Amino acid sequence: MNFKNIQTLIDGIKLSKLTFDMDKASCKPVDGLGGCIGCHAATIWDDLKERTYAQMYSWHNVKLAKKLGINEDQVIDLCYPGRYKNFDYDSVIKEEAIQVLEKLRDTGRVDWSFAINKR
Repeated sequence: MNFKNIQTLIDGIKLSKLTFDMDKASCKPVDGLGGCIGCHAATIWDDLKERTYAQMYSWHNVKLAKKLGINEDQVIDLCYPGRYKNFDYDSVIKEEAIQVLEKLRDTGRVDWSFAINKR
């Protein structure tokens, strides 16, 4: 794992003035939309941007995995937790995403279990 880059992502999300929305898999910083964890990562590291369309972009899973020093399955669990039954993207707040990233940094595990069936 790349602890430094995971911490950079945590700090970037904490300090971002862009909106946080786990339900948005693309971001448009010119309009203040930062989107989800992956989108925020792409606002920090330009080399993660996968596509650009009308000033909107997304991120590249393999590049994000390498950047964070984790495998691609972990990136999918991190950025697409809807694979879990009863996961509500709309209910995730920035502080909860940060909590998941801190747990990843500290344990090497992506764990959204607290967010399943929470509402």
